[in-house]
Amino acid sequence: MFLGRSLTDKGLAFLRAAAMVLALLAAGAAPSHATTLGTLSAVTIPTAVLTGTRAQADAAVLGPQSFTITTDNIFTTTARIDIGIDVSGAQFSATTTPAISGLTCQGTTLVQTSLMFTSCAVTTQGTVAFQVTNVSYTMAGDLAAPGTKISLSGAIYNSSNTRQIFETLPTATAVLSTAVSYTLTVTSGGAGTGAVAVSPQQASYAYGSTVTLTANAAGGSALSAWGGACSATAATNTSCTVTITGNTTVSATFVRASTYTLTTKTASTGTVTATGTIAVNPIASAYTAGTVVTLTANPGTGAALSSWSGGGCTGSATTCQVTMSANQTVTATFVSTLSYNLTVSTSGTGTGTLSASPFATAYAPGTVVTLTAHADSGSAFTGWNGACSGTASTCSVTMSANRAVGGTFVIVPSYSLTVSSNGTGTGTITASPSPSPYVQGTAVTLTATASAGSTFTGWSGDCSGTAATCALTMNAAKTVAGSFARNITGVLRQAGVFSTAASTAQSFLRFYNASGAAGTVTVTLSDYASGVSLGSWTSPSIAPGTAPQYAIATIEGALPAFTAKPTLYSVTMQAQFNGTFQHVLWKPGDGTLSNLSTCDSGTAPILTRVTNVHGSGLGAAGYPSSIVVYNTNTTSAASVQLNVADAATGASLGTYTSASIPANGQQVLQISTLENAIGITSAQARGHYIITIQNLFTGYLQHLLTNSQVGVVTDMSTVCSFPAITASVPTNPSGV
Repeated sequence: MFLGRSLTDKGLAFLRAAAMVLALLAAGAAPSHATTLGTLSAVTIPTAVLTGTRAQADAAVLGPQSFTITTDNIFTTTARIDIGIDVSGAQFSATTTPAISGLTCQGTTLVQTSLMFTSCAVTTQGTVAFQVTNVSYTMAGDLAAPGTKISLSGAIYNSSNTRQIFETLPTATAVLSTAVSYTLTVTSGGAGTGAVAVSPQQASYAYGSTVTLTANAAGGSALSAWGGACSATAATNTSCTVTITGNTTVSATFVRASTYTLTTKTASTGTVTATGTIAVNPIASAYTAGTVVTLTANPGTGAALSSWSGGGCTGSATTCQVTMSANQTVTATFVSTLSYNLTVSTSGTGTGTLSASPFATAYAPGTVVTLTAHADSGSAFTGWNGACSGTASTCSVTMSANRAVGGTFVIVPSYSLTVSSNGTGTGTITASPSPSPYVQGTAVTLTATASAGSTFTGWSGDCSGTAATCALTMNAAKTVAGSFARNITGVLRQAGVFSTAASTAQSFLRFYNASGAAGTVTVTLSDYASGVSLGSWTSPSIAPGTAPQYAIATIEGALPAFTAKPTLYSVTMQAQFNGTFQHVLWKPGDGTLSNLSTCDSGTAPILTRVTNVHGSGLGAAGYPSSIVVYNTNTTSAASVQLNVADAATGASLGTYTSASIPANGQQVLQISTLENAIGITSAQARGHYIITIQNLFTGYLQHLLTNSQVGVVTDMSTVCSFPAITASVPTNPSGV
C-alpha cells in the first residue's frame, strides 16, 4: 500500500485517490486524466533477483534506476511529487521497514520516513529528474510468500484556490514466484533408548507449518528431556508441537528407567467377613518409573468396597490409578452388604411400647440396637423374651442374624395422692412426677416452697419432719399436708409512751418496712406502772419501702374500753418484716416534736437512710426538716446522690445530687432545696419523705427538725430496729 506522510486533508484525499488507482492497476487498467501530469520512465526490475532462495528473497533489490516525471501547465503554483515503496503479499512484523537509498529529486536527496519520502517541490512545469541508487526490502524474519510484489510508485498533485487534481504515476512491479521451505532435524540420545515420531513426516516444511513430535521410550528407558525447539516442554510430556518459521532442530534425551514392584492386598471390616479381588492393568512383575497402573476392586457376593489405602489410593471409588515412583503396596478393604431384620412384640395383661435405637427396617451385620420398654399408665414392664432377657427397662442386641424380641407388660393398681397446706403463712407444695393417680410403686417427691414473708414449718399426714422435701412410695392412697407460718420479728419493747389521758403530750408510733414484702405490726399496750396487758392492735398492711405513723389515739380506739386509762404505756411490738420503729412525742403546749425512741434493743441511726422527713408544707406549720450530709472520707471531696421517696407510698419522687462536699466536711440541705431541684409539687410537699443515699458515698445522713415555736432543734435520726425475723406466731407477748 502507498502511504502518505501525514493525515492532512490534502494527504487524505491523496490516499483515497491512490487506493482507486491501485485497484485499477490490479484489474490491469491504467489511470487516466484529461491532461497528462507526468510519466514514470526507464524503470525496470530484474526478475531474476527475486526468484530462488530465501536469502535472495530477503535482499530483494530494485535499482539502480533513473526516471523522470514531466509536468504540464496545470501547475500555476508550487506542486508536490511524492514517491513511495509498496510491498504486498509478505507477513510484516512490527519492525519491518522497506528501505530505499539514494533517491534524489533534481539533485536533492529525499529523506525516507517509514514507507514515505519527503516531497519534491516543483515550481515550474517541465521535466523533473529522479535518480534511485538502490531500492531494497529486507524481510527481517517475515515470510516472503509466492506472489510477493515490490513496487515503486509516486503521485503528483497540486492544490489551488478552486480545485484539487490528483494523478498516480505508473508503478514498476516485480513478483516473487518461488516458494521458500525449511528443514526439520530430529535427533535422540542419552543412556537410554527410544525414538521420536514426526507427524507429518516431510523432507521440508512451508513457513508456519505445525509439526507434532512424540517421544517413544524403549523398554527399560524413559524420556529424560526435550531439546531444541521443544526445550520448554516438560519431560513428563511425551508429545511436543512446533511451528516452522525457519530451519528447526529438536532433540529427545532418553535415560535408563528404574523399575518398581506393586503389591496388592484385600481386607475386611465389620463383624461379618467380606471378600473381593483386585484386577491390575497392566500386569507386570516390575514397572518402569512413571508407569501408571490401574487397579479395579471387584467385591465378592454380599460385599462392597469400603476404602482404598496405600499407593496414593483413597476413597471408595471402584478404580484407582497408581503412578510407579517407588515400590507400592495397595490394600482394598471390603465390607459386607448383608442385612438382618429385627422383629419386636409385646404381650401380657398390660400395655406398653418397645422402641429401638437406632431405628431401621433392616440392620447391617454387627449393628448394636438398644431396645427400651415404655409402660403405659396403669401398666408395668415385667421382662424380656426372645433375643433379650431380664427385667431391666433396656436391652442391647447385636445384629448378626435376624432377631425377634418380646416385652411383657402387666396391669398394676394406681393410687391417689391428696396434698394440702395450712398455717398462718402461705406457700406451695409440688409433686414430681405430677400426675395423680400414681401406678403402684411410683416414687413421688413433694417439695414445699414458702411464699415471701412465710416459712415452711413441717409436714403432717403421710409425710413428717420439717425438711422442705418428702419422698413417698405409692403403694396405697396417701394424704399429705404442709404447714406454713407467717414470718415475724422478735419482740421490741418501748417504755414511756404517752396515752391520750396525758393532756400535755401525745405519742406517735412510726414504722418503716425495709423488706421486700408487705406486712403488719402487732402492738400490745400495757400499763406502765403495773405491767398489766390492756390489749393488742394490728396495723394495716404496710407496703415495702413505706414509713407510716400512727397516733396513740388510733391504737387505743381499736382496744376494749379501759376501766381507767393510764397516763403512760409500755409497748411491745412484733412485725412481719425487717425494719425500724420511732417513738415521736408532740407537746401541744409549746408545739414541740421530740424523738423519744428508747427501745430495749437500743437505738441507732441508719447511716444511709432517714425516714419521716417533713416536707416544706409541714415545715411551714412550724416544723421544718433539714438534712445534714457528712463526708467521712479523709482524703477526697465527693458529691452525694439522694433518692427522695413518698413515705406513704414508697414511690420515688426523684434524685437530688449535691454539690461537692470537702473531705471530712459536711453540707446542710434545706428540704425545700431538694424539692425545688426535683420538682416536687406543693401537694406532695405536705407529707413525709424517706431520703436514702444512692451512690457509693463514704459518709452518713442526719435528720434535724426545728421546733420553730421555741427555737429548739431535735435530732430525728435515731431509730429502733426490729429484732431478727423468726418463723413463729406470737402468743400475746407481755408488756413491760
